Amino acid sequence: MDRETGYRINLERAELSLTERTPEAAEFVEKRLHELRFEKVIEDLTVTYRMQIDDTHFVIANPCKPDRLEFILFRKRVTGGKKPLTKFERIYTDFYLLDKWKHNLCTKLQEWIDATLAKKSR
Repeated sequence: MDRETGYRINLERAELSLTERTPEAAEFVEKRLHELRFEKVIEDLTVTYRMQIDDTHFVIANPCKPDRLEFILFRKRVTGGKKPLTKFERIYTDFYLLDKWKHNLCTKLQEWIDATLAKKSR
């Protein structure tokens, strides 16, 4: 992958690549994700934008689309038995923030997280 034009995001075999953003747009995304309290994790050639919610839930930000940030909520589960395994379950709800939006972004994201977790716990 060309380091000048994009990133590679990897989470448990699910790979997404960011190639459609200009360097200026990529810088904008980094700033916005930092404002939204996402941590940038770099391992080898993998960049992940992650927000830990609690011990078992976290959000991954997907900046692949050129005009928006998409968010995916995951639940971490550890299976029992002789060989405990850690599995990541994707909670299927869609949420995004358009790049052109400017107001109450943290609130919108938190409301989505709270609503999704409330639905999942029923």
